[in-house]
Amino acid sequence: MGNYYTLVEARADGLLVAEGSDAQVTEEIDRNEELLEKWTQRKFHARDLTISIDGTGTEFLDLIHYKPINSISSLSIDDESIDVDNYIAIYYEGGYLRIKREGWNVYTGNKLGYYAFSRGSKNIVVVGNFGYTSVPHNIKYIIKKLVFRELRPSTKIGKFESMHAGNYGYKLNTSANALGGKGEILTGDPEIDRLIHSYKHKISFKAVTRGWG
Repeated sequence: MGNYYTLVEARADGLLVAEGSDAQVTEEIDRNEELLEKWTQRKFHARDLTISIDGTGTEFLDLIHYKPINSISSLSIDDESIDVDNYIAIYYEGGYLRIKREGWNVYTGNKLGYYAFSRGSKNIVVVGNFGYTSVPHNIKYIIKKLVFRELRPSTKIGKFESMHAGNYGYKLNTSANALGGKGEILTGDPEIDRLIHSYKHKISFKAVTRGWG
């Protein structure tokens, strides 16, 4: 992978060959990047995607799982192409699409005649570019900390026990106060776990103000 942190960066940050060969460092980076994506249910690098998603029956569409939204090149509702420039606005920190109110009288696919992301199963198709064009500092920091603590064990904090996540093994801090009583234990390092938790995918419908059948 190496999408968020690289071998070159690890060496520049002071990780010695004596502490881990290039192959070992690369393996740790790949392992921890995959774990981070599983824990957060998100990816953090920009990529072009075609997304099929259920319609909400409202003027809002939740794409927060893919945020930030960098651009939308095309969109269709119930197989009808929608004019993105005139009728679609990116909303709420790039995590939602909203149909502009002035567009309501244009789209008639919804049975009530309103311009909405009509309710359905995978009936909305969005094509665009999603993810961070520049990897957030804290994402790099998380991977760096995880890689260094595996290859430089003296950096670990507290008492650890071996655990597994899918095909990967890692060490959990089993201290009772590892997270200060807040959040779930993922890596066992309180600082890292708080950062990971802040990036976890959270679905919110606070933007949805009305709906139609």
